[in-house]
Amino acid sequence: MRLHRLSALIIVAVLWRPTKVANVRLNVDGASKRNLGEAAGGRIIKDTTGSTIKAFSNYYGHQNNLQAEVLALLDGLKLCLNLQLHLVEVEMDSLLLVRILQGSRLAPWSVDHRIQSISSLKSIVSFFQSCI
Repeated sequence: MRLHRLSALIIVAVLWRPTKVANVRLNVDGASKRNLGEAAGGRIIKDTTGSTIKAFSNYYGHQNNLQAEVLALLDGLKLCLNLQLHLVEVEMDSLLLVRILQGSRLAPWSVDHRIQSISSLKSIVSFFQSCI
């Protein structure tokens, strides 16, 4: 394997923008340390002014990255439901998970039952988007 030196470092500022199609935005992220390593996920819910409604994280034991992303999303949607937030825009960095939820990719068996749980909660979601 040959490594190449970067010729330039580009830094891009990512700014939060208010949602125009929902009452709140749910940002979720899940990650694991290697495949089937220790995993965790986090969620933050903000209103249309950018004020934080709720934010927290969970440890998920040993999972892969997709499993951690799915668990973070499922926990976030359940939280929105418990807080009686019914028009939610979801933003995440997993393009694979967005495509699974939109039906353009099949869910692996390891997350299929959780995808079904997410689908039952999709009535509160205005739309899913990837921010990558």
